[in-house]
Amino acid sequence: MTDAEVLELISNLARQDRYVFTLHAKERLLQRHLTDRDVKEVLLHPIRVIRRDVGRSGSVKYKIQGGERNRKVAVVIEQTLIVITVM
Repeated sequence: MTDAEVLELISNLARQDRYVFTLHAKERLLQRHLTDRDVKEVLLHPIRVIRRDVGRSGSVKYKIQGGERNRKVAVVIEQTLIVITVM
């Protein structure tokens, strides 16, 4: 998948509310004084893929940047979008 396709898929899944937060992501939200809404803004309006990391299982973790404040999150795309962490 190209970066543009990844960003479009992330945005589409977010519009359908097909995303979940890991416990780690929820902890990072609190630490960084962000809300679920701040993350959804990034997911709805992603600007760029910063990096791709392939895990041992073969799943790809995308680090993306987006939203009005150019925040960063890491996600894995499976059946839904899984928010791994908030940077």
